[in-house]
Amino acid sequence: MKRQQAFMSSMISTVKKKGLEPTTLLPLADAATKSLRVDEGLNSVDKLMSFALSLKNIDLHDLKFVTPPWRYSDANLDLVKPDVDRLWEAIKADRTLDGKDATGEQPDAPAAPAAPAATPEAPPTTTAPPARAAAAPIRVAVYNGTTVNGLGAKAGEALKAAQFTVTGVNQAKSTNKATTTIEYGAGQKANAEKVAALFPGATLTSTTAAGISVVLGKDYADANGGAGTAAPGTPAAPAPLPSSVTEEARSADDDICANTSYGSGG
Repeated sequence: MKRQQAFMSSMISTVKKKGLEPTTLLPLADAATKSLRVDEGLNSVDKLMSFALSLKNIDLHDLKFVTPPWRYSDANLDLVKPDVDRLWEAIKADRTLDGKDATGEQPDAPAAPAAPAATPEAPPTTTAPPARAAAAPIRVAVYNGTTVNGLGAKAGEALKAAQFTVTGVNQAKSTNKATTTIEYGAGQKANAEKVAALFPGATLTSTTAAGISVVLGKDYADANGGAGTAAPGTPAAPAPLPSSVTEEARSADDDICANTSYGSGG
């Protein structure tokens, strides 16, 4: 496995240095399909070339090669459990080696609720000046960007107590939000700043969607009782990877050909 990693690393490094041209990729991909045992998704020259092209904008240091933890068992090699199970769980959950979310997903900007119809002003009378219209309520949607159960409801109550109108409380698509974000549409910056005053440390972000949304992050959870419990239906984050996995991981810019001899271990 480590020799195959060395081959893949050398191929990617060569491609990056010589350029992503078919004349460069074709012989390398042809050699790879004859030299590697790969999944069906990479078992042809065309598929391997497509894979190499998809890596053109990725830095070599960010390409990590991982070997499942193993040990000798008489004449066989056994995978080490539960370490290897935690590796599979992290891969299935799209987690990086340091436990971060690798999907890059962000919650979709919520659709703005329909604005209430304007009420016609009453014509002025001769005996008194027209009444001054009350300021329109600031409408806010709340999204829980964490796995903490009840966090959105807590934020919603705080907004209502501050005289904001909460249009809804929902779970965000991404539950790995670190910092609370106040998202606002055109003409809503001043109102968004008023909302942000309730969420110290929150960042303001303009969006193409109308309205104002609060996407709660881990900072708000920490300030309101800590980690709490996972929201219903939210998958728990996998446990951190063991050192038997992380310490053996290598980057494509390392000396990838080192430590590829089989049978030297005890």
